[in-house]
Amino acid sequence: MKVTRLFNLVHIPLLLLLVFATALPCFVMADEGQPPTIKVSGSAEIRTAPDEAVLTFSIESREEKLDDAVNDNDSRIKAVTAFLQDSKVEAKYIRTQVISIRSIFDSENKNSAWKGQIAQQLPNAAPRPLIVVPDKQKKIKPIGYIARRQLSITIKDLEAFEDIYRGLIARGVNDVGGIQFRTTELRRFKDEARLKAVRAAREKATAMAGELGAKLSSVQAITENSGSGYMNFSQNNISSAAFNDSESSVAAGEISISARVEVVFQLGETSMDK
Repeated sequence: MKVTRLFNLVHIPLLLLLVFATALPCFVMADEGQPPTIKVSGSAEIRTAPDEAVLTFSIESREEKLDDAVNDNDSRIKAVTAFLQDSKVEAKYIRTQVISIRSIFDSENKNSAWKGQIAQQLPNAAPRPLIVVPDKQKKIKPIGYIARRQLSITIKDLEAFEDIYRGLIARGVNDVGGIQFRTTELRRFKDEARLKAVRAAREKATAMAGELGAKLSSVQAITENSGSGYMNFSQNNISSAAFNDSESSVAAGEISISARVEVVFQLGETSMDK
């Protein structure tokens, strides 16, 4: 009985080895049955002149009384809006983005209204930050107020951009958040750049496969990642003294529309397979 069990134990590893040896050719045949592929990327860029600009700017009013700050801000906003309408900027291209009002405090009075208590320090410990406890008996009164509005406008006539820019500064705009030049034909340029990127990928794959004696058979997958068609500039705290009457202060230049694709091609029979 013991001899029979020993015989069975000896043959178990042999049987397992035989099973794996029999299954191994199946996995190899599955790998060999998959068609060969080649994955390439293609990119393209189109440059064009912008045909519109988006300008973001703010008007900030500082007054001792809240009503005066709000009224001054409203007055300057109305002057800017009237100027934009006279400059042929349509109302649908004028948008209010931010309205804010905040208090102004005198730094000396604010500090005197707090009682500073230094936190206890442990021996040889690193200095800790100052801990202050407010004096609830004394209220801090603001010394003024700031009323601010941020607007954005779309300028369709770029030839009028410089005059509009200067006119806004002259009418109380004291902060310019950014300028964005862009094209209204972005969709058409993106489509064109995408097709050029696909052609570039196909040419690359054809050349690489041809070098190895292979030909492209079919397409298995395509992924695309296109770039934007905008060009941004930032310029803050502008004053009329910053301009030179003989030259334009801002040049639109060109904007770039780019596209990038990745394509997986299936390869046909190659000369290396023969």
